[in-house]
Amino acid sequence: MIGQNDDEHDSIGELSPLEQTKINGTPLSVLIKQAADLKSAQSASLRKNFDRLPTYLQNSIFSNCEVIEARNKPFESRLSDAMKFKNMGNLELREGKYYESIAYYEMSISVFRWINNMNPNWKTEGIKDEFLQEEYFRSANESERIKCHELLVCLYTNLAIVYLKIGYFRQAVLSCNDALELDPVCVKALYLRSKARLGPKSGGSAEEILAMKDLKTARKIDPSNDIIM
Repeated sequence: MIGQNDDEHDSIGELSPLEQTKINGTPLSVLIKQAADLKSAQSASLRKNFDRLPTYLQNSIFSNCEVIEARNKPFESRLSDAMKFKNMGNLELREGKYYESIAYYEMSISVFRWINNMNPNWKTEGIKDEFLQEEYFRSANESERIKCHELLVCLYTNLAIVYLKIGYFRQAVLSCNDALELDPVCVKALYLRSKARLGPKSGGSAEEILAMKDLKTARKIDPSNDIIM
């Protein structure tokens, strides 16, 4: 029995072939890891702009067939599909399924705004900024523009609410930024952005100043709003 245990101990201590093989004294396993890390770093340098995008734009590269089909429909049908995704996101949110709600909100946004990867070989070559193009829905009239913007503002603020619940403060700020770009007097976006800026424990005085600025702007726009008092 003692001999059997000794054998088991010896087998556990054996080195793998990659660990046994050395090049200039360095195990092959270490060299492979270093090469993988270098390739990852090189890839990251080619997609710096992509990595700065909100996650809902990053994920739009992987849009499913439903979303892609919706983009090719007439406006009212397109809007109907986007509203369907939004309502499904609302349902998931009410049930506390935050990540599921994010996925549906992202689908809804992607019907009208998305990233197009022009490189057909991106799945093997990786994502590179030079091949990325941001696409927007181009409205045919003012009515379409207003309906599209109203939906997107709602989606951005809904995402900000979910991001705050799961502690994704940077993403919440980015969502509110997009909402305010379409509607500069959106009190809800200003309020949520102020909360997001105060959320991180590492946030300093600069973030506090920006958060207070958002709250002051919101109060000025809607002084009777009890939530931002």
